[in-house]
Amino acid sequence: MVKAIDKIRHDKTIPGIDEVRDETDKDGLRIAIDLKDDAKPEAILAYLMQKTALQTNYSANMMAIVDGHPRSMDLLTYCDCYIQHQLDVITRRSHFRYQKDEARLSIVNGLIKAASIINEVIAVIRASKDKADSKVNLSAKYGFTEDQAEAIVMAKVAAFISGKRLAHSLSVAHLAYAIAQRNKFTYPDKAYIAGLLHDLGKHLSEEQSRDIVLENDPDYKDYPSWCLHQFTGAYLAEKEFGITDETILDAIRYHCTGKAHMPPLTKVIYSADKIDPTRGYDSRKMIDACLKNYYVGFLKVLKENEAFLKKEGELESTPLSDECRDLYLGGGK
Repeated sequence: MVKAIDKIRHDKTIPGIDEVRDETDKDGLRIAIDLKDDAKPEAILAYLMQKTALQTNYSANMMAIVDGHPRSMDLLTYCDCYIQHQLDVITRRSHFRYQKDEARLSIVNGLIKAASIINEVIAVIRASKDKADSKVNLSAKYGFTEDQAEAIVMAKVAAFISGKRLAHSLSVAHLAYAIAQRNKFTYPDKAYIAGLLHDLGKHLSEEQSRDIVLENDPDYKDYPSWCLHQFTGAYLAEKEFGITDETILDAIRYHCTGKAHMPPLTKVIYSADKIDPTRGYDSRKMIDACLKNYYVGFLKVLKENEAFLKKEGELESTPLSDECRDLYLGGGK
């Protein structure tokens, strides 16, 4: 374009142009045209618009579907319709997310209520004929909604996990599912299952736990008692619940210590367990980070957890946890 304008200057096709310069830089496109004292700026601009690429005309089929009907529009109307469409999309999306958050809030409130009367809830579940009967009985006796009853009724899980631990496991399951879904995991249901079953081994004594680990995971037989439940949990998930999916079992087996080269689902369960709202501290920023990007959120959770345990004097070392921190906090993946 600069060359074309400079040719007009050189050929003096229209008088008055003194110099043409290309001043384009990182801030954008810029062409400077210096005029002679007796030049007519408006005439020169009109000529350049007509004879160069400063102005280009082209045709467009400005047809769109508006309110379900095809409609031909000018550019301004077209832009107005597009803006309105974007507003509708954002409004519907926000409403959908709001409804999901409302549903989760209802479930969390139900879990909190169930935790306060957990012995009675477990008694109802055990006395019921099946899952459907448990839901009906819980709703009738304690006023739980259908969704709340669905979240609570895990009769077999309740046999292994009770009290606040059950509320924690259910809450971790819902949070892990939300993280997996928002991060477009192919099978977010796996996150729910792993989150629900991750603490299955908590009810076992240390002696029982060590016997199971010695038989099934002998490499970890000398690990400290605080992390044995992750290994026994994976064992129980497979033995008692028929879980054979290795990604789910891996997420349960290493949710406490972590490990090097953790699969995505394992990172999600590790994070959800640490930032579950029922733990009683403000974890909203870390939850938001995980929902936006599970890997970035996982790194934040790992770093915050290490800082917290150091501050409390509770940072214990195992080969698994050391490898995990060395790799991920050292910049690995």
